[in-house]
Amino acid sequence: MKTLQRNQITKLRVLQNISQILIGLVLVFMLPAAYAHKSSTAYLTIDAQQNLVEIKADIAIRDILNVVDVDINFDNQLSWGELKGARQSIFDYFINSFKLQTDNQICPLQSSDFKLDQHSDGAYLVLYLTAQCNQEMKSLAIDYTLFSGVDTQHRAMMKLLTKTGARGYALSAEKSKIVINLEKRDNFVTFIQYIEEGVTHIFAGLDHILFLLSLLLPVVLVRSKGVWEGVSDYRETVIDVVKVVTAFTVAHSITFGIVLVKNISLQVNWVEGIIAFSVIIAALNNLVPVVSGRRWLIGFVFGLIHGLGFASVFVDSGLMVGSTIISLVGFNLGVEIGQLLIVAALLPIAYLARHGWIYQQVVLKVGSMSIIMIGIYWLVERTMMV
Repeated sequence: MKTLQRNQITKLRVLQNISQILIGLVLVFMLPAAYAHKSSTAYLTIDAQQNLVEIKADIAIRDILNVVDVDINFDNQLSWGELKGARQSIFDYFINSFKLQTDNQICPLQSSDFKLDQHSDGAYLVLYLTAQCNQEMKSLAIDYTLFSGVDTQHRAMMKLLTKTGARGYALSAEKSKIVINLEKRDNFVTFIQYIEEGVTHIFAGLDHILFLLSLLLPVVLVRSKGVWEGVSDYRETVIDVVKVVTAFTVAHSITFGIVLVKNISLQVNWVEGIIAFSVIIAALNNLVPVVSGRRWLIGFVFGLIHGLGFASVFVDSGLMVGSTIISLVGFNLGVEIGQLLIVAALLPIAYLARHGWIYQQVVLKVGSMSIIMIGIYWLVERTMMV
């Protein structure tokens, strides 16, 4: 009997050690990636109400510089003259990366005009093109590979104008080809696309993951006499996590919806700066616990700010309200699914490791300090953006 108990204790300790190592590896691989550049977003408006398709593409200047030699004199100062000099190269790059086809007929693109515009996150070059398609377009196939060789996280928010109304789509490296029925509005396809976009955004948005991780790390611990101890009830732990995730989701859905429906203009660098600040505060609370019993409250308060960050991706896309509602619900559902996937992967491991010294002293404390340092880096970088 004693031998059986010893074997069970040994197995439990082995599981705890493995769990602690796994949690540590998650932090080790995640934290360096947090210093990587943010993914880019382009905004497309395609008017396919006539056989002559009109295209407007808003592309960040910083992204164009990665694929076209614009700074001719290498002085790190971009002039309008240099942009005009690189006009054909810029259009050629776009035309080679954006293909239109209708009813098995390729629609050749022709460059028209371009201008500069200021978005909330910096300067954009606006390209105007036309595409001559079949006289009776029943479907439209789009193949989008812009920046595929330099930024696999690049996204394009596309507004399509058809005779049946405006529709919204998200294009990415994983979803670069779409076929659209122009005679029938398929809101379900849009809804599914934005669910996928929400899931992708959570896994690509390391600031959101680190904020969520800061709230989840201590959820398997309880504060007793000034020290952390492992919780004893897994059911209560799950309920606590559900409260945190739900509060975060409800909060970001509120601000996300308000900004999108009201079309509120956002100063992206300050919004992203406040998100970085929320990451710092959430991780700092693990080292100097101020709020330990109501972590859901932190999730809700800062979830309101993170909702502004989610919305900033969509504000410049110019989607109509009807399409926005579908996009909003789908995207928020995708974010929730992404969060639950993270929780489902980490919570059981954290629960097994909760009693270990490595988890309480290294994973929680060192991990939180690392997250704080990254948050400070983000805060300085984002508030100093021009």
